[in-house]
This record gives sequence, structure tokens and C-alpha cells, in this order.
Amino acid sequence: MSKGMDVRKGMTESAPGVSPGPASSRRARGYIRRLAAGFLNRPRLMSLLGWLGIRGLLWRTYCRCLGPQGGILQLELGAQRARFYVHSEWVAADLISFGGEQEVLQRFISLLRPGDVVYDIGANMGLYAVFLGQAVGPQGRVVAFEPEPHYCERLRGNTALNDIHNVRIFCLALGNRAQESALLPSQRGIAAPRLAKSPPVDGWGRARHEVQVVEGDRLVEMENLPSPRAVKMDVEGHEYAVIRGLRRTLSNPLCEIVCCEIHPALLPEGVGSGEVVDLLRSCGFTRFEVLPRPPEQHVLAFKGRTASNTGG
Repeated sequence: MSKGMDVRKGMTESAPGVSPGPASSRRARGYIRRLAAGFLNRPRLMSLLGWLGIRGLLWRTYCRCLGPQGGILQLELGAQRARFYVHSEWVAADLISFGGEQEVLQRFISLLRPGDVVYDIGANMGLYAVFLGQAVGPQGRVVAFEPEPHYCERLRGNTALNDIHNVRIFCLALGNRAQESALLPSQRGIAAPRLAKSPPVDGWGRARHEVQVVEGDRLVEMENLPSPRAVKMDVEGHEYAVIRGLRRTLSNPLCEIVCCEIHPALLPEGVGSGEVVDLLRSCGFTRFEVLPRPPEQHVLAFKGRTASNTGG
């Protein structure tokens, strides 16, 4: 771990004097947790609850009642402190390790200034968005994009939990053209779902979930979004399409920094990491810093005289 990266973490403490209870109580709690998890893992039911507007409330209630150690995990990253809802031990474990990206997150935050506008593309449950919202302060803005509805609600819940009001959330995916796409679920922890490479077809069963994909530049124009100074991108192999659809925004001189996670194994056929970097170069980025995290890699791209060591 690099110098100055004092990363500490801990669960919220149980109420003083409260014992875990007898083994029978723990077994009953485990049974209720499995029953509730099975109930909440029914896609059609969850869609109905989302339509009714109560899915997020039920998930937060589940975390507080049945999640590990009270369902809230506290993370510290340097001088920053943030809390996140957790519903299982394996999600807590992934958050504690920052999904293996604590060095990348710390590096990216060091480049930001109060008042900056940051796009978080592939925001997941908000690990980056929460810390970014704190880093840019109340005068800054974070625009977060997350196509998976459940993760979107977790993102909203985690920003509210940290009393952050400068994050605007779009429940959709960015790409190089408007379309619908099938979203493949993540396997565990805070790993992100990913868009299918082919159009949705019948027979995908429970793994199939259709989401809206929009061209990034078109959305920026339609929603009159502020131009970003920095962009973070983690889109599980769709980074090339996202950059193509956001070229006008990325080419704006105001956009000085891009942090892009490249997934070589998930990129389209004929596209490699070099093509992704070349596309960023065509948007005016001239200097690149690579932070390997095999099999993926994070690329930090800079324009002109942008400071690459500090946010000053």
C-alpha cells in the first residue's frame, strides 16, 4: 500500500450489553435470512416491488434487520469516512477490500478539486460515487450512471445514508447508440453486472434483464448536464462503445481526466486495450498512467498540462 493510504474499516458496533443470543436464536435468524433472501431474489417479484416503489425500502430494512453487524459497514479512506448498507458477509468482505480498487480510488480522488464535476459511469452500489461526492464538496457535482435497477436503489440508499446531495443518478447504460440490451447479472459481491454483447433473445430465463442504452453525448445534451472535469468508467467490457458515444463530451477542453477500467477479455472482437487508449487519444488525451489489476487494468488519461500528481 502506498504511503499516505491509511485505509481502515470496521462494522458498526452492536448495542452495548447485547449478547448474540443462544444457538437456537442464531439458527432461527439464519433461517429467516435465507427465507427473506429467497423472497427478494425473485426477479419478477422484485420488478413488481420496484414498480410499487418499495423495493429499496425493503432492501434497506433487510440490511438493518438481517445484515451482518446491523447491516451498515463503515469505511475510511485517508481523511474520508463513509458508510454503506450491506446485506451479506461476502458483500461486506468485498467492500472492506474496496473491491481491490482502493489504490485506484485514492489516486483518482487525489486529482480532484472542490467544485469539480465528475461522471461515474458504471456506478454500481456507489463505492466511488459516495467518496467522490465527498471529495468535490457541496459546490461540486457527481453524475452517476447505473443501468441495473437494484444497484441503482442501493446507490440511492448509500448516498442518502451519507447525507450526500450532490449526486445525480441515471438508471441507464451509456453506449454509442440508443438501444435495449440484456444485462447479465454479477456472480458475487459488488462485482458489476454487464451488458450482453448480442441483442436480448428469448430463452435467457432468469438471467435476462433488459435495460435502456443511450448515446452519452445525446443524453448530456438532452439533460443539459454540466461538462465533467473528470470521468470514471467501469463498464465491464463496453468501455470502447461508451467512449465512442461520449466523444464530444470527452473532447471538451474542460474534461481533463479519465479513469477507465479496461477489461480485455470482455471487449468486442477485434478491439484490445490499445484501441481503447487510441480512442481516448483521439479525444485529446496525451498522457497515460497504467495501474495494473490483472486481468484488468486501470488507465488514467490526462490532457495538456493537467497535474498528474495532485489535484492542485
